[in-house]
Amino acid sequence: MAVGLTELGSFRAAVAIVFGSVPGLTGTVVGLWVTGTTLNTLSFLGAIVSVIGALCISMLLSLIATPTVYCLLMRLGGKAAAQPPAVDH
Repeated sequence: MAVGLTELGSFRAAVAIVFGSVPGLTGTVVGLWVTGTTLNTLSFLGAIVSVIGALCISMLLSLIATPTVYCLLMRLGGKAAAQPPAVDH
């Protein structure tokens, strides 16, 4: 969470990134439960990779998609987008 705050400068974006990993971890637990697999070293490593992947994708979307969408909306509105806003909403 602290890394998200320093990188993004927004508490809202950092919380969104942290909560983005919850579906990945939930999917891992449900997958283990459905298949009847116990939590061993390999499945624990898979859970870690799943959470890290979700965090990376969330951070990438937060850093790239927000300014891009802003610029596209400004162009569609007929205004010149001089500077995209910071991620802070």
